Amino acid sequence: MSVIVGQDAHLCGAHNSAISQTFRGSNDLLTQMGDDACSCDIVHNTRSTVSQRESYHWHPTSCHLLRWDSSQFCDLLGSRKMLLVGDSTMEQVTATLMSMITSGKGGCAEQVVYGRSVYLAFNHDKLDNNLRELVTALKPDICVINTGAHLGDLGDLYSILQTIKPYLLEFRATQNVTFVWKTQSPGHPDCDKATAPLSQLPMQEQKWYQWDLFPEFDRVAKAYAAELSMPVMDMTPLRLRPDAHIGW
Repeated sequence: MSVIVGQDAHLCGAHNSAISQTFRGSNDLLTQMGDDACSCDIVHNTRSTVSQRESYHWHPTSCHLLRWDSSQFCDLLGSRKMLLVGDSTMEQVTATLMSMITSGKGGCAEQVVYGRSVYLAFNHDKLDNNLRELVTALKPDICVINTGAHLGDLGDLYSILQTIKPYLLEFRATQNVTFVWKTQSPGHPDCDKATAPLSQLPMQEQKWYQWDLFPEFDRVAKAYAAELSMPVMDMTPLRLRPDAHIGW
């Protein structure tokens, strides 16, 4: 697989909601990633230009990807609300999606909502929410979930997955919520020095935030999702993209 990345994700900003550590998409405040969403562009003076790292695009070897189209995405989303729940890596995914929608002049960024929940099953701190609280309060039609970077081992993941299983089944039955599992967003040593994608998948030996366990976390979570007939958003190709984790 060779890699190419979109060139239209320059916009930053979000709108805080009343629920702690949540935001939904607009383009007025630079609150994504702890106010550092565009720090790389600011440092390199590439806020209004396409930087070297943004000049690549995905070219899969076994399938064809449609070019990103904000209007088409919004048409497919319709009147539905999408909630993305997880830790700061999910916040990055949400902020990226919001920016791609707004930079492409799509009109549905306000229907995309991020909710902070480090462990999903229980609250991490006073700013955190658990999955059940977020889904109850925000009433999404689609809910993308993930946990992993702050877990200690596989036992933690098994415990969380079993704890949230009744909630997933309950919300699916009573509110017709479509749940999607997002696999781990890969980490890379020295990512701040990278200017281009990697040519081959790296070994996940670095132990920061359990990076070495991410492939096993994904294996377990994919089996869990299959058991529940839950779609999976597979982030594995991003192992070829050594982007920095901005913020926090």
